[in-house]
Order: sequence, then structure tokens, then C-alpha cells
Amino acid sequence: MGKHVTKGHFRTIARATWVMGFYAALAFASSATPAAGDSKDACFGMACCPPGDAIVGIDPDTYDVQCRAVTQPNSEDCFIDHSTVRQNMHACPSGTYMRGVYFATNVLTCCFDRSRGFTKLDREFVANFDHPILPSQNMVVTGVHEANQKLLLSPIDVHPQVAMKAHSKLDTQIGFQNYQNSHSFSDWKKINRNWIARIMELPFSTTEAMTYPPAPRVEVLSTETLKSGVLRSKIRYSALLGTPDNYAYLLYPPQFDAARKYPAFLMLHGHDDSAKNGSAVHSSSSHRAAALYMAERGFISLAPDTRGFGEASDSSSHDDYFYKHHTRTGNLGSYAKEFLRENLRHVSLLSSVAGVDANQIYVAGLSLGGFQALWLSAMDARVAGTIVSGIFLGQRCLNDPDSHHECQTVPSLSASLNPDLVNHNLLLDTWDLAALIAPRPLLIQWGGEDQFYNDEPNRSCRIQASQRSHDIYAKLGAKDRIETHLIPGLPHAFDNANAFEFLAKYSLSRSSH
Repeated sequence: MGKHVTKGHFRTIARATWVMGFYAALAFASSATPAAGDSKDACFGMACCPPGDAIVGIDPDTYDVQCRAVTQPNSEDCFIDHSTVRQNMHACPSGTYMRGVYFATNVLTCCFDRSRGFTKLDREFVANFDHPILPSQNMVVTGVHEANQKLLLSPIDVHPQVAMKAHSKLDTQIGFQNYQNSHSFSDWKKINRNWIARIMELPFSTTEAMTYPPAPRVEVLSTETLKSGVLRSKIRYSALLGTPDNYAYLLYPPQFDAARKYPAFLMLHGHDDSAKNGSAVHSSSSHRAAALYMAERGFISLAPDTRGFGEASDSSSHDDYFYKHHTRTGNLGSYAKEFLRENLRHVSLLSSVAGVDANQIYVAGLSLGGFQALWLSAMDARVAGTIVSGIFLGQRCLNDPDSHHECQTVPSLSASLNPDLVNHNLLLDTWDLAALIAPRPLLIQWGGEDQFYNDEPNRSCRIQASQRSHDIYAKLGAKDRIETHLIPGLPHAFDNANAFEFLAKYSLSRSSH
């Protein structure tokens, strides 16, 4: 690290473009760092290839970057990557190619084909900076290790008539502010979900930009029938990322009949050492055993351990797990990716349970669990409705690792080149995630004694996020399907009765009896 990169100049050489060397560029550009995260500048202010081009090589002496056109300049979407690691080097997420690099803070500009939602690449291999780039090879750079002067290269399909015209602006539809009524709202959702799928490294296929994980094989560890008649089973199933396994409680309502269809309820917990026990056993916890409460009232409920908590951890505490698996590699943002992937798997599991109405899967969470519920519902069209409790804040607050736990940070939401300022220059915010949920029902729940409700700057972030989300639902003709409820006297905790009242409007009237 340590090489300061400023915005470079371009000159064309045949069908290749060379970006001025990262050291030499300093002599021609202002000595000041470019404005961090101006998303309307090419590559967010860092030196990079022109729009539509990918890096195909780096000169080991001058650090000049060789570029090649790979797509139309106005048909790619891009983002800044801070955290992805493959083969021991910083790499763009799968399905994206490298267009820019900023060694001073070790960030990359990664791009992909907007029409597909990903770029079709082949098997990667490691090469030196001075690896010869032949036009016939159609190679692009997908990763870089500056100290070792190593590149990660991958073959790419390049159309022979790709335009070479360079544009200085990024043509993007990321964020609801860029949604135009002349475009299909479903198309806007698809573009934004594809963008999130790439920054969050979600799985994709050769034809689909995002695929849901298959339902896992479930092992039942124990089963008990409670006084209320609820059947509660402790289960184990594999995690997408390997060990440790996932553990959860699966709860069936009293007098469960597998021939009927029931609504389903997924309860995601927050920073609580009681983990799934707080969601499904102990009503005195801040999570109020919400999964049990809903099962007693007709839902099939799932209460998993959040990754890094309870039995879904190989460490002594959540912080130990975080530092062991994420911070030690400098991978800011990688924990949020892990949450989302596993939560998609939880929905797949619920969808496969006998008796579950797959069209009525509802997701709720408190605090970190609410953060997970928001992201999951934005990305998973199988979710019928969402409850976010005690955490519905704008990303100016939530994406700040100094004021909220780093496990909730998604740095690629920001166009900032500085990893300490990823809550600035945001490309996507909380209300944009709400737009991806709309018009499905969304309840925003707050306790009147919750510190996040009352204390600044969370208070202003809360008001802004709620107002903009309500405005978006109204603009989409769904103003009655979003509600914000304040429960007087409630601390940072989940309110079961309020949540059930909300869900009953949409769920129980549709269940088969």
C-alpha cells in the first residue's frame, strides 16, 4: 500500500488504452486527493480505464494500466470494493471485472454487464504484472496484489464490435432517486438487486444474476411439546460457507396438521448472547421469544442462530468470531455478506417445510436482526412481509462502523475511497432497500425508551429513513402497506403483540383451514 493514486489521463493506442502511471499521474494532477466518492466521476474519482473498458495488465515499473473495451460504455454498473479476497489477493466479486484501482486505501472499482446482471468470466489464474497480454486472449484483471506484483486474470467473452467511445459519467439507475416512471418498476428492482447481488457476492448461474440457495438437509436434534401445544424442534443444517453449521429452532403451531397450509415466520436476532433461545425460548429476553409467540398463534416459525452467535460460532463471543473471520483479514463488509447468504438459506429451508404456505413467509428482526431482515427482504422476493424493529436508520448512521457494530457495515454502498468514510457519498440508502421491499407490507417498530430512537445522530437518521420510505410507498400507490409504530415505554426490544396485529392483516386471513 501507500501509493497515492489520483485521477489519471487517457490516451488511445490502437485497440488498447493506457492509463497514466500511478506515480507519474501525480505530476499532472492536483496534489490534493480527488473528492472522495464523487459517483458522477469515472470510477468514483480514482484513476481507471474508460467506461466500458477493463484493466488487462499493469506495468511493473511505471504502474501504467492497460485497458481493453469489454462492453458498451453505458451498459455497465460499477461499485467500489473494499473486502473481497480470493487466492490471497484483493479481488472484484465473482461476475465482475476490475476497471480501477486505488492503492492508497486498497480499493477497487469493479464493474459488470448491466443487461445480464453479471459478466461472464472463465476460470481465474494468477500471473505477474509483466504477464504478456495478447489481443487474442481476451483476458481481464479480476484481482491484484500490489506488494507481490501479482494479478488475478480471467478470460472474458468480448463482442468484436464493442464501442470504444469513453464517457466521463456513470450511467446508473442505482437508488430510487434514479427511478423514472417511464421505466418499469420491476426493471428498476432487477437492476438494483443485481447490483446488490454483486457487491454482496451472492451466487448466480450462467443465465440468472442471482439464484436462491437450495433447501438444506435438516437433522432434528431434539423435539418437545410445550404446554401451549407448540411443537418445538432443535435442528441443525449445513451453512453455505462451511463450518460452523447452522442451528435453529423450528416451531409448529398447536394441533398442527401437515395437510393444511400455514403462514411462516422467520425471527432473526440481534446482538444478544442468548441467540436463538431469546427468539424461541426465553420470553424475558429483548427478543421476547417472538418465534414461540407467533407459533402459538398459527405460524410455523424458524429461529436460527445468527452467524457468530450461539451454536453458529466457533469462537467464545460474537466479537471474537468477527475478529477471527473478518477483521483480521481487513475484510470490512464481509460479515454482512455472510448474514445475507445464510438468511437466504433460512428462507429456502422454510419454503421446504411441510405445511408452510410458500407465499406467506414473513421475516422479522430486532436490532442486528432487523438489519438482516431489511436486507433479506429487499433481496428475496419470496418474503411476503417484513418487520424491522429498533434499527430502521439511514445508512449515514448505520453504515458508520464507529457508531454501530462493524458487522453491519456494507462499504460498497458508498462511493468514498476512504474506508473510514463509507457512511458518506452513499449510492444506496435504507429507503432504497424499502423501495425494493415495496409494495409488500413493511412494519417499522420502535420503543419509546430505545436509545436509538431518542439519541442523536440516530434520531435524525431514523426520521429521514422513515419519512423517505413512507414517501416511496406513497409514490408507488402502496401507502397503506407501510407502518411506523412507536410503543411507549418499550426499550430496545421486540413487541410481539404489535407485530402479530400487523401480520394478521395479511397472513391469517389467507391461510387454509
